[in-house]
Amino acid sequence: MPSTSSASQSEADACITAVAWSDEELGVSRNRIRALPRIFISHASANDIEAKAFKLHLVDCGIAPDDVFVDHDDGVQAHTKWKDALAVANAAAGALICLVSPEWLASRWSQIEVGVAEQLRRMDRHQRRAIIIAMLPGTTRAEMQAKGFTEDQITDLAEPGAVTVIRKVAVKDASRDVTFSSRSLEKIRHSLDSLGILAETFDWEPRNPKRPSPFPGLEAFSEKEAGVFFGRERRLTEALSEIEDKLAQSPARIMSIVAASGVGKSSFLRAGLWPRLKRRSSYLPLPILKQGSRGIVSDQEGGLIHTMAGWFSEKEQSVDSGWVRSQLGTPISRDGLGKVLAEAIQLAPPGAAPRLLLGLDQAEELFDTTDRDKIAEREQFLAALFGLLSNPARGIDLLVVATIRADSLGPMCEAIAAARGVAEREIVPNVAGLGHWSFPLEPMSTTDYRSVIEKPVEVAYRKAGTLGRKAPQSFEAALVEHLVKTFTGKDALPLLAIALDQLYTEHIAQNVITLDHYKSLYGDEGASGPIRHALENAYKNAGEVGTPEHLRRLIIPELATWDDEAGAAKRIPTQTAVLLSGERARLEPLVEAMVEARLLVRDRETIEVAHEALLRQEPLGGWLEENKGALRQRRDVLREANEWKAAQTSPDGPLPPWDEAAKQAEQLARSRARRASGDTASEFLVRRGDRLVSAIRLAGDPDYRSLREVAGPYLQACLAAESAQDERQRRIIGTAFVKPALQALEEGLSDHALRLAVAGAVLADDLDLRLVPELSGPVGKAIHSTRIRSILCGHRGSVAIAAFSPDGRRIVTASDDNTARVWDVERGSEIATLKGHEGPVQSAAFSPDGRRIVTASYDNTARVWDVERGSEIATL
Repeated sequence: MPSTSSASQSEADACITAVAWSDEELGVSRNRIRALPRIFISHASANDIEAKAFKLHLVDCGIAPDDVFVDHDDGVQAHTKWKDALAVANAAAGALICLVSPEWLASRWSQIEVGVAEQLRRMDRHQRRAIIIAMLPGTTRAEMQAKGFTEDQITDLAEPGAVTVIRKVAVKDASRDVTFSSRSLEKIRHSLDSLGILAETFDWEPRNPKRPSPFPGLEAFSEKEAGVFFGRERRLTEALSEIEDKLAQSPARIMSIVAASGVGKSSFLRAGLWPRLKRRSSYLPLPILKQGSRGIVSDQEGGLIHTMAGWFSEKEQSVDSGWVRSQLGTPISRDGLGKVLAEAIQLAPPGAAPRLLLGLDQAEELFDTTDRDKIAEREQFLAALFGLLSNPARGIDLLVVATIRADSLGPMCEAIAAARGVAEREIVPNVAGLGHWSFPLEPMSTTDYRSVIEKPVEVAYRKAGTLGRKAPQSFEAALVEHLVKTFTGKDALPLLAIALDQLYTEHIAQNVITLDHYKSLYGDEGASGPIRHALENAYKNAGEVGTPEHLRRLIIPELATWDDEAGAAKRIPTQTAVLLSGERARLEPLVEAMVEARLLVRDRETIEVAHEALLRQEPLGGWLEENKGALRQRRDVLREANEWKAAQTSPDGPLPPWDEAAKQAEQLARSRARRASGDTASEFLVRRGDRLVSAIRLAGDPDYRSLREVAGPYLQACLAAESAQDERQRRIIGTAFVKPALQALEEGLSDHALRLAVAGAVLADDLDLRLVPELSGPVGKAIHSTRIRSILCGHRGSVAIAAFSPDGRRIVTASDDNTARVWDVERGSEIATLKGHEGPVQSAAFSPDGRRIVTASYDNTARVWDVERGSEIATL
């Protein structure tokens, strides 16, 4: 540490005390400094012009003016305690640049500034702060080293060679050109870049050059958008320091970035952490993986094969996905993964031995799937990955950095614990490599929100200027305040992002985007306004399929489901070929319109909702709430179907044709309901039959076509198994009446024998005696010797009820064949068939005068009939 006098040190301690105050206590000082800076320039008053020139140079390099604090002109007014304001600015900054001159060396205030920076660096181990000594003419390296500064901190702005001239720098009444060493300026710039404190030091490549908005809407920021990713500078600095500390002090090699949905985990990883780690020679970041519709290892975008092949291609290596797949093996193994990573580490700079970094974005999707193939692939991938962490291949030191929702951290920890158990049993050399630590990512502060809103516009404005394009210069202060107050609570960040994208895009020709522009889009609507606006545009651009009903069919059930554990909707990445198959094929224009509105994301093979925040907004939130029962059932059936397939269970006998499955299942359920005796076992069977009917009906819904394709064989097998079990039970019931009926015949009790046989047939739900043919003998003999006058035959289903007319001349019967029939008692012949019901008829009765019949059906209607004509009079 540079040496400071005891007096200067106590002054520095006093400044530190000021820094330790709360934000509220320091509010006055903070407000009088226009924005909290990230670079603090310490200089003597004799060098005001050099300090201003240096700041102008940094601004020319793309650094925002508010991010550079120079104490002579940055809002430190006479009535503000200079020391307090200095402490606030220094505490916020990530770099202290000292413009050293003889006057600076003689100033005790300069020593205080250095002391504050050093004290803060020691106190907050997660905050990376640099002290850069930039020598002005009249000072030497020897003097700096005598003060305790190290060689890597010292830069000579007056060294010989190429120079950069900042012309006509004016401070008060003085004005002149200032010359700095170009090489030294570049060295300082590189030092600032390596700190990773400034987003402006990264490039920004608009994802749509025709609509160059610096805001990604509901999507996460990508690595190419690191230059416009703001608001997380402090947490990024802390994360970088924490990674360095953990790797230096602990063998643990799994880090999880944990936060609730909507906080910005993916952007933090992709546009924040990864670009900064790439600038450090001690790390070699590999691609960031994300589970897609075909798994985590696939050659689909986000899969290990695809991303590694792309990574090698960027390094100008002749490696394709086929080579990566062949090295990983089928299935993927620890050794295979080690081969690919060993090849990657060969591309590190000569002499470097960097740690490899592998990103895993939205890790909850790994553990939240019912797909049998994805589950198997996940287990293989984790076994290979954890195997490499606990038993590293030669020369490979790998850190896994995952983002995961807070409510999904449990399954990940369980998987790590299980892997540790395996590693301990196998006595591998580095079980501790499976150590895991979490890095929480909290919602942003109000100050951070302002940075998110204002700074990307500044970057885009500067870039537009270099390209000769027009772009907004800023957001009006009143608009910024309105946005900060409006977008609060859960999903505030993604909803704010889509609002900013819409505002910027629709008013790109304006110099300043104002609150009036905001109200012209959303009126006085709250945070839901941007979603409504985006949906309206999507409907308009989708043509005839641009309706809420078509959107509901597009989203449910293929792009969203219901997560019971989280108690919320969850998005699903779905293959385009699956989503746009069958009747949904005509929804392609709606998909394109939703992608254009940045509400859906589409890559080469997959479509998914841009952010789960969309699923919590109306109308989608309401639809998902209404359909959560069906979505829950779909999820359960898919899970059971995958378990059934994994067990390779096959039904006894052929499966029933699908077209007949629903009808057969309903007959099974009705049969069980009729036979239910009220005991626990029979009620259980009834509920199981009802559940099967419900599942088969759901799979028959055109919107749930994929459920039928995946789980159809399982449901048919369930139906076959249930039907076989049901027939066995019914046969046991029916055959129990055969012997008593025969015994009654032997005793000459033919009527009693007939009643016993009929009871057996009814209880077995076997009126045609197909299932229990042994009852046909007692029935025939009993009829031959009984006083029964006629048997009424004609129904094609079981008869639920029969009733006489008031005069006794007619009988009406109601049946499962969806009809009721009227019979002549004297002749035993059918008079009329009452057709019209679309479901089984459960009851029928004559009117008191015998001229009308009323029937009730499972089709939720009752109907009134004319007895003589056999025609329907009314539907109730």
